[in-house]
Amino acid sequence: MLMKKRRINFNFIRKHRLLRVLIFYILVLMCSALPAVYMNSVYGYLPILLVFLAIILSFLYGLLLKRYISYVEMCSLAICERGNDIEFIVEVKNPSILVFPRVEVMLYVSDLFGNMDDVRITNLTLGSHEQKELTFTVRFDHIGTYSGGLQQINIYDILGIFKFTIKNDNRYEVQVTPRIYDLFRLKISENAMSESRYSLTASTTDGIDYCGVREYVLGDPIKLMHWKLSAHSGTYMIKQMESHGTSGISVILNFISLEYPTEILMSIFDCLVETGLSVCSYAKKNGMDYEILYYDRSEQKRRYNPTDLYEYRDFVAWLPVITSVPGNSDVGVRGNSDAGRLLREKANSLYAQSNIAYCTAVLTEEAIQVLLQIKNSKRNPILFFVVPKQVYGQQRIELLRPLKRFEAAGIPYYVISSAEELIKEG
Repeated sequence: MLMKKRRINFNFIRKHRLLRVLIFYILVLMCSALPAVYMNSVYGYLPILLVFLAIILSFLYGLLLKRYISYVEMCSLAICERGNDIEFIVEVKNPSILVFPRVEVMLYVSDLFGNMDDVRITNLTLGSHEQKELTFTVRFDHIGTYSGGLQQINIYDILGIFKFTIKNDNRYEVQVTPRIYDLFRLKISENAMSESRYSLTASTTDGIDYCGVREYVLGDPIKLMHWKLSAHSGTYMIKQMESHGTSGISVILNFISLEYPTEILMSIFDCLVETGLSVCSYAKKNGMDYEILYYDRSEQKRRYNPTDLYEYRDFVAWLPVITSVPGNSDVGVRGNSDAGRLLREKANSLYAQSNIAYCTAVLTEEAIQVLLQIKNSKRNPILFFVVPKQVYGQQRIELLRPLKRFEAAGIPYYVISSAEELIKEG
């Protein structure tokens, strides 16, 4: 998809083209006014009057063209996997006997951040009772929810002086879903893998055999709500059943990154999401409990653990936009989007999973201390550190320096730029 800089250059060219047209018609008016200056009769004013009459008629003709044009737009898919193409189709129709000298059709697609990423302009002419079909093919290389389709249609009069715009308020939404990779091996706690097989048995004593409580997270079943405690505490509390135990893996996604260009940020976003889902897929195949924790786009804490990992339409719909912060790896993270808060909660919980995977593109000192605390509490922290391939030299050395502390503490970590690299790690 085209970058914003190319669109700005294109608009710059269009402005100069409009300036040239304006200069041309000013020269025409000046030339038509010359007979009026040198001839003291009605015939001297006739050329300029004819020019003004032609302009008025051309304007009225343009108004008629705007009234009679119609269009139909379609989108081939509403959801696709990352890396696939989607076609946006627009049919422009002229049901009248009029002739359209120039029609400008503008098609667009947004980027992950809601800005226009690719704008394609097609110029065409339409004869009487003619219709034309335009196809706009876009390859979606990044996860997220995008909008696209017809932005507007510009109609020009016969002389090309006036432009009549028909804006399209309808927006097609395309949801691009992640890929899940089959991992062969991860550095998972062996105790958790054996114990988790016993924790999958459903409870038979409804509401009695729970081993603790925790704060409610979006995605938790309502039937496990502890209503009495919720009423006293002022916040919703959920029962943690013995059938869910303390074994398995919790995957925490941190959607805060260091400051990079937009394309790199989107690649980091893909890697974080696909890594989390791939780790959960690995856990499921090994009979382990699993969950993904993150802050959604409304800055609410969410917990995602579906039985079918490929039913993630709601998961993608609520994913936040990755946020970049300036500075080095010790930069502070602000607000409810701080995944470090989720990490601290898991570190301090008596009923957290045995394995806690932290997927992040930035390592703060606080996150390092919490991961060391989890290790000291006889649990197994795992770090998935996303570092773009474009980062090299001294900058990469500085980013990877804190990993020496994990090596000394025996904390497993993976340095990746794409979730696909985890296959090679296995």
